[in-house]
Amino acid sequence: EKERTTTPRKLVPFENHKKFRIGSFEFEPVHIDHSLPGTYAFLIHTPDGTIGYTADIRFHGSHPEWSQDFADTAAREGVDLLLCEGTRLAPDRADKKRLANTEPEVERLATERMSSCKGLAVCGYPPRDLDRFMSFYNAAKASGRKLAIDMRQAYTLNLFSEDPACRGLFPGLDDENIAIFVQRMGGGTLGRTRSQDEYELMLKDYHIWERDLLGQYETTNYIDMNGEHGNYALYLTDYTLKNLIDVRPAPGSEYIRSITEPFNDEMVLDYDKVKRWLVQFGLIGRDAEGKGEWSQIHVSGHGDAAQISRMVDQIAPRRLVPIHTENPELFEPIHGAVTQVGLGKTIEM
Repeated sequence: EKERTTTPRKLVPFENHKKFRIGSFEFEPVHIDHSLPGTYAFLIHTPDGTIGYTADIRFHGSHPEWSQDFADTAAREGVDLLLCEGTRLAPDRADKKRLANTEPEVERLATERMSSCKGLAVCGYPPRDLDRFMSFYNAAKASGRKLAIDMRQAYTLNLFSEDPACRGLFPGLDDENIAIFVQRMGGGTLGRTRSQDEYELMLKDYHIWERDLLGQYETTNYIDMNGEHGNYALYLTDYTLKNLIDVRPAPGSEYIRSITEPFNDEMVLDYDKVKRWLVQFGLIGRDAEGKGEWSQIHVSGHGDAAQISRMVDQIAPRRLVPIHTENPELFEPIHGAVTQVGLGKTIEM
């Protein structure tokens, strides 16, 4: 077996707008709004000019003022070269049946759906999108439900609660409006143990990090939920829908989807499978062609063409380099001096 080697790395934390130097470059990080927490854009002051880097940025999330702060700062300091994301710049791009335009609208619409739902409210959203988690947490709380999250999201929330710098940003696992949904694993004895020995045996079905959560916080499972479906919003990913076999949603249950639409053929095939599962358990209906159909309550982690165009107009960089896009040519109408970068190509400041 090949011997493993480790290389120590020096990790230096940075703070919003607190400049730091690496060699002759001065970096200014600016906290921006994105679907993942802790996203930063940068202004990089070099001996030959200032570079702006947008990172993944949007202006329709929970904190559009953060992204606006970057645009204001970049415009004020002046940018010679802007590295600008263009994820949602695409010809004829449209999110079909998307009901929301901002993150607050996602929360409002999810609240309405949960409040009118007579049974279990099953919800799907990106697991690492903690803004979306907060929208569904608030929706569940407002509709008198507990949000039942899975072990992985519980672990993530626990990490934030244990970090002094992040504590309080998101609800902790001791919050009365949160329960950890525990799925059957291994021998499948979850919820049916009658003695301490059986319980200890059941714990071996779970990873050590999962066992640490089981004894500390409120949990629920398919047996506990029986007869109580109207009191829960159950978070399931596309890969954990198998739990519906055990949960068996009561009549009047609904599915609330808050995930991006498929953008390639493989995703289309996967989504058809997911829809068949949801139809089977009565969580969504069928369209005129007999296929499963849902309505999206979702907004992207990236700004659309109009947002990106407004930001570029405000910053007014001397040159723009498209990044994180499959359609760099669509930046041409947005800015008069666009330089596309190819593999191995060098750009002179």
